[in-house]
Formats: sequence, structure tokens, C-alpha cells
Amino acid sequence: MYSSTENMDIENRVIRLMRQSDYESVCELSKSIWEGNDYLPEIFHQWVDAPGLFLCIEDKASRQVIATAKYSYLEDGSGILEGLRVHEKYRGQNLSWHICTELFKKALEDRKNGITTQIVNCTHITNKASLHISTKIGFSIRKRFLVLELDPKIVHDKFLDIENWYPTFEEFINQPYFASTEGLLAQNFVVQRLNLTLFKALQKTAKFVKVNGCPGFYDNHHGWYNVALDPSPNSIYDWLVYANRQPNVPDSLAFITPDPALIEDVKKMPVISWVNYEPDLLYLVYASLEYPSVG
Repeated sequence: MYSSTENMDIENRVIRLMRQSDYESVCELSKSIWEGNDYLPEIFHQWVDAPGLFLCIEDKASRQVIATAKYSYLEDGSGILEGLRVHEKYRGQNLSWHICTELFKKALEDRKNGITTQIVNCTHITNKASLHISTKIGFSIRKRFLVLELDPKIVHDKFLDIENWYPTFEEFINQPYFASTEGLLAQNFVVQRLNLTLFKALQKTAKFVKVNGCPGFYDNHHGWYNVALDPSPNSIYDWLVYANRQPNVPDSLAFITPDPALIEDVKKMPVISWVNYEPDLLYLVYASLEYPSVG
């Protein structure tokens, strides 16, 4: 278990456990992340108390948190590296590498001891620092998803027919969506393999309905997302409209598999992608049981 006695000096900085008292400092750091829409402040207190390992780098002179990263346990048995953040004033100083390699030691220890089944990471294709670190450590891209949202320039007033839906696990796992994703579920910027444990967790938080006949759900996992479980251009759009109409559900996103024919038809819908319809959510897996031989 990582403890405060294992702090590591890195040029007048220190890697240490995150504390509840670091909240204001983390909020300041997050102002430059995702144009000020970072989810980290919202879940900060939960992460400090959660299992796993939540680390930060503190600048000794200013006594401010200048980098963060979290190692968490997922319902599918994976250990995930997430929450990598570096204050905009301190980027380009290898802080990401230092904090991620500390987390990775814990992740690899858990993997060797059978606590987790694999080590994973998810990142956006534009996050070059995260992708560089992941591939340098030895992660490989296992799956790509395309991120979609409603076109904000258009009024989305389409009529939607809504039916309640209470799926069994067997009914849920046999939906066409999971055939296209090889059993994976993109929950915003976390990807998991669907199992009974994950399904039961979704039953506690997600809203399941049929929108114009298409079964699906919306949920909040570090931000709102929705899934059309029988994906087509129309059903993907319908589900985006439905989810974004719900009270207190701002900017719900859809994550679809990059099937070329599907993407060409989706381009005709009143939705937009983030990177010119290039698959931009990357799901990476570390396959080895050995620590990478890099410095």
C-alpha cells in the first residue's frame, strides 16, 4: 500500500497521496482541462476515499497540486489508470511520466497477485501526452470508439416515443451493440467488458427505456453518456436527443464503433464528432506481467 512515507522528491516536488484538503488546488488545476468542464472536481472527494490509489505531485514552493492520477478497480475485474492531469503551467516537465509510473507499480503488483485480471487505460486521441506514456509503458490499443454529440446549432425537436424497459442480463448482453463492440461497453471515458457485476451496477444508476423502439440507457460515469443498444443512424440520434432532454443531464455523449458504413450514414444526421469523424476514444490494455524496461 502506498503511504505518505514513500514520497519521492523530483526536483523540489513530491509525489504523495491525495488528501481531501487538496480540493481547492485540484479545482484550480482543472480550470484548463476540457475548457473548464473537467469532471475531476465533481468526483474528487469520492476518489480520495475510494479503493485503489489516488496520487498527486505537489510543488514544494507553492504547496500546490500540479499533477494528478488515479488507479481504480472496475466491475469487469480490470485495474484502470485514469484521471491524469497536469497544471498548464507545469507541462513539458515529465510530470505525467513520474506519476503514472508510480501508479503502474501498484497496478502491476495487483495484476501479479491476481487482484485484477488486466490493466487498462482510456484516453482521447488528442491527448498526446497520455497516449505517449501509455505506449511507452507497453499498453496497446485494443478498441476505438467514435464520440458523438448533438449539433448545438440545431433545434432538436423530434417526436420521441418512450417505453419503459426492464431487461434481464441475458436480454441485455445479447443486444446488437455488444456484438459490434465485442462485448465492451464505453461508459464515457471508461471502457469495460460487460459482465453480471457491471450490469447490476448499471441497474442501480442507469435509466433503461426504449426510444422509438430502440432499447438503450443513459447514465453518468464521469459525465453523462447514452447507448442505443440497436445502433443505427436514426437510433443513435434519437437516443442523443432523449438523453439530452432529461433534467440535469447536460451534454450527454454517444460512443459508437467505427464501422465505415455506419459512420457515413451518421454524418448525414444532425450530430457532430470531435475530430472530423475519426475514432477518438482509445481503449488500451497492458498484456505483460513484467515491468517495462524503460526509464
